[in-house]
This record gives sequence, C-alpha cells and structure tokens, in this order.
Amino acid sequence: MGELIEKLRPLSLIDYFGHKNVVGKDTLLGKMLEKKEISSMILWGPTGCGKTSLANIIANMNSNNSCFIKLSATACGIGDIRKALETASDAKKKSTYSSSSIIVFMDEIHRFNKLQQDIFLPHIEAGTFTLIGATTENPSFSLNSALMSRCRVFKFDKLTSDDLQSIICRSLALINNKIHLVDNKFTERTDIEFDCYQPEYAINDRALKWLAEMSDGDARIALNTVELMVKLSEDTEAQINFSLQDVKTNIQRAYLLSVKECDQNKDLVSAMHKSIRAGDLNGALYWLARLMAAREDPVFIGKRLIRIAIEDIDISDPHALDTAVHTMNACQMIGMPECDVMLGQCVVYLCKAKKIKFIERFDNAEDYVSGN
Repeated sequence: MGELIEKLRPLSLIDYFGHKNVVGKDTLLGKMLEKKEISSMILWGPTGCGKTSLANIIANMNSNNSCFIKLSATACGIGDIRKALETASDAKKKSTYSSSSIIVFMDEIHRFNKLQQDIFLPHIEAGTFTLIGATTENPSFSLNSALMSRCRVFKFDKLTSDDLQSIICRSLALINNKIHLVDNKFTERTDIEFDCYQPEYAINDRALKWLAEMSDGDARIALNTVELMVKLSEDTEAQINFSLQDVKTNIQRAYLLSVKECDQNKDLVSAMHKSIRAGDLNGALYWLARLMAAREDPVFIGKRLIRIAIEDIDISDPHALDTAVHTMNACQMIGMPECDVMLGQCVVYLCKAKKIKFIERFDNAEDYVSGN
C-alpha cells in the first residue's frame, strides 16, 4: 500500500490541490514560491493534507541546483540527524549551493523533544540550509521557542470534499494511463485516441462523493482505498465501474491497514500495564521492548507509567509516583534512543513495588455516589 500515493505526488503547484489560502498567488507562501525565496518554515496540519507533497514541490523548484535531505523523526535518532546535517554542511562547502537550495525536510518534527530540536538552531543561524518541518501538533506547544522564532509557521486545514474528488479522479486517470508525468507536470497522453478510448477503471458519482466525504480530508485514506479496489478487482476485459458498495468495503480494509500499527501499540501498552500489575518483571520488560521497537513516543509511555503508579501502587509506595514523573520528564529532556534505560528502570521499580486495589475501591465509591 502507498505506491499510488508516491506515483501521484505532485512536483509542481499546478498539480497541487487545495490550500489556496496558504499557497495562492496573493499569499505570503505563494509569493515566496513564485520568487523562489524560501526561508525555514513549519508546515502544520492534519495527516494527508499535503505537507510532504508541498515540501517535495519546493525541493523540485530548483532540482538542478539543490540538495534535498528528507528525514523523519519517527525513523531516526540524533545520530542520524547529525550525519544528515554534516552532509548538508559539506554540500554547501564543496559546491555553489546557497542555503535556500539546501533543504532539510523533517517529517513529524514534534516527535523530537525540545532539547533535541536545538540541533537545528546553529545550522539555521549559520545559513547552512533551509529547514522545512512538518507536524500534526500545535507547534506553539510541541516546538521550542528558539526554533519557532527562526521559522515561519503555515497552518493547513483538512482537504475539502471537492479537493479529494479531484485527487481521486486524477488517481484513476493515472491508473488508466490517461495521463503521465512530463516536465514535472501531469498531462494527457498524446499517443491515445480519446474518441475511442475506454478506461479500464471508473467510479460512479455517488461512490466518488461518498469516498471523498468519508476520507475526512485525508488524501491518504482516499488513495489507499482506490489502490486497494484496483488491486482486489477481478481481471476482466470489460470496464470496471466501482460502486458505492465497493468503496464501502474497501475503505474499511484500507482504514484497518492504516490504523493497525496504532491499535497494536495500544495493545502493547495494555499488556505492559497488566504485567506490571501482576509483578511480572520479565513480561513487563518484554512489552516495553516491543513498544520501543514499534517506535512509540517515550513520553506517552512515561504518562502511562504515571497512571500505573497512581492506579496500582499509590500510597503503598509514595516514591513510585515520583519515579514515574521523573522518568517522563527525563524522556522529554533526553528523548530517544537514550531514554530507553530510564523507562526500563521505572518499569522494574513499579513491578517490584507493593500493589493495592485503590482504583477499584474509588470506582465503587463513584458508582455508589452516582447511584444515589
């Protein structure tokens, strides 16, 4: 899944749908793009709204004389970032690149804690590169003030239903070989006689509108659904016209595929909680290791450990809550991968601490009060 998304990713603003209030001609970003004067920026908006696509467009504007380094905070640590920044620095020294033509794109930048984000500051100050960060979280809370003061923030809304319908139709045109990429723009093929052209795949208006509405502004959901419908359709010489029922069936499958990892992480956290409650040290450490391997946010794990300290230990060991709170704070300051040891130590402490059934008694008290 995801092949269609990458194939359809635009390389110019002509093929970029939506967000005219952000990238339109009379907007600040629109004028910056028109004059190719790009400064460091943060793109803030929901998933699937086009943040990564816009970063690709910016990088492609000067593709003959630019260096584009694409990173994700979910897949790399500080060591990887340092290597990438050294690469950018070397590229500037050894070539005629300007700082605006060396672009470092950091996806999910909010996943770095505020101390880790400081690694970008000296390079932005020195003009080594232009930073483009993408985040789904409010940057006022998730990014440090020093980084915010050096970057412009552009807020993206969800894609509209009309935008998504256009994207879906464009995807089917690409699948049907009706359009292809020429000079970084999607254009109709000139080697096809469209008078007698019969597309292989089509979608009726009702299904198209329903899919656009149910995708809730997320182009990834819409395109993954289209890709899944095409892959699961039967081979036939006749045209396949996707119905509303086809869309309903496949959007569920596509959605389940996209949230599978998220649901799995919730199950892992629950399993760790139950192991700590039972005093199963090996089991708790195993589930913690699984969470770390799944790249779960360590601060989220720390918050869950605080809940465990309150719910299952509480006054039987007053130091348990302090340990959990200090662990979460340490995770915020140090981040991955260094904070894994602290989480492990906290899990060991909570496992060995004496347990009480405070939360059950409190729930019973609440039920009694609400029932009276």
